Amino acid sequence: SGLLQAPFVCMCRLVAILSEHAVSIADFITRPAMSLIRQSYTSQERQKLPHGQLPVLAYQQPSLNGDGYGLGWYSATPDEIDTARPEDSTPCVFTSLKPAWNDANLSNLSEKISTHLLFGHIRAAGPGMPVSEASCHPFKAGKYMFMHNGLIARFSKVQRRLLSNVSDQAFKIAVAHSCVDSAVAFAVFISELLGSVTLDEDLALPHRPAAEIQAALRRTLLRIDECLAAEGVVDEISLLNFCVTDGFTMIALRFVLGDPDAEGENEGASLYLSTGSAWLPEEDTKGKEDGSTAFHMFHTSAIPSIAVVASEPLTDTREEWFSVPSNTMAILARSNGGITVCTCPVELAEASQDIPEALEVQAAQKVGKPTETGAPRPGEDEDEEVVIRTTEMILTV
Repeated sequence: SGLLQAPFVCMCRLVAILSEHAVSIADFITRPAMSLIRQSYTSQERQKLPHGQLPVLAYQQPSLNGDGYGLGWYSATPDEIDTARPEDSTPCVFTSLKPAWNDANLSNLSEKISTHLLFGHIRAAGPGMPVSEASCHPFKAGKYMFMHNGLIARFSKVQRRLLSNVSDQAFKIAVAHSCVDSAVAFAVFISELLGSVTLDEDLALPHRPAAEIQAALRRTLLRIDECLAAEGVVDEISLLNFCVTDGFTMIALRFVLGDPDAEGENEGASLYLSTGSAWLPEEDTKGKEDGSTAFHMFHTSAIPSIAVVASEPLTDTREEWFSVPSNTMAILARSNGGITVCTCPVELAEASQDIPEALEVQAAQKVGKPTETGAPRPGEDEDEEVVIRTTEMILTV
């Protein structure tokens, strides 16, 4: 029915940060004008119902994400990820079924925790999905962390088929999280990535190359597509915005599956990327009437040291944000004291092709004149702007 068409029930909002220096969780979750906690009750870019159709169920309220939230972060520094004790290289995850705007624990934790890698997620449970703490993102398994914005179309029809070929340990991951569509997608990913290697064995291994994680995520997409086709689900859209990390590399995906039978409705759930040298507040905006602070991404080097992925921009300065195109992966990896950024279009195909073993730096930034604080102000010079170059390579699965 029209009520269940995926383009009109795009759920959840997320934010992910990869940084070379420790950052306060509050600078992304609670303090900015469009922080994740504010998006829990006033999100702006969730896709809406067709004109004239009124929301009947909670998940159809386009501004509301009140079915729980979660934070995930790593306590180990980037230098410690591969050398720390196995138990220290796993992420910390905190989830709650409370609405994000109504939980003092979220504000308290955010103010006191700093990390080099953060996942934040607010949930709007989709049709037929349980509302429980177990189904709140992010999910973790071993050193890996995963979150999803969107849904798999007619999931009840494809759930069993998706789980039929996953490993035993991946199946247990799905069960632990109520077998919601997002958890099943994570289970497929873990099965594709690790194969017969156990999570405990993987903890003792160095971090995997970005290309290996990328290839497993592409195979996950192909598996979902195959299962949907096998069950005859070809006329509804699945929204697959995935974020996955091993604590060293982060991959953010904006993808849509299904028949693009409506113009402008098949671009997928929104996803943005911002990179720079530092994410800092404007001092004169602290303590505004609404309690928020204006943040900006500052640039003092051509090599970024922080990258922010978000469902919606966290600032009002749109020039700071690059809209990730539909059916595209953004690969963020630590390299030479900075963060490399590569965006790659993804197409599904019958045959698999090899992908490059190394990812080239595809982020180019122009540095403006420094201010008294040593950082250029966004918009100070119209010619000084951040440019994210997109690779011309098309990744086929």
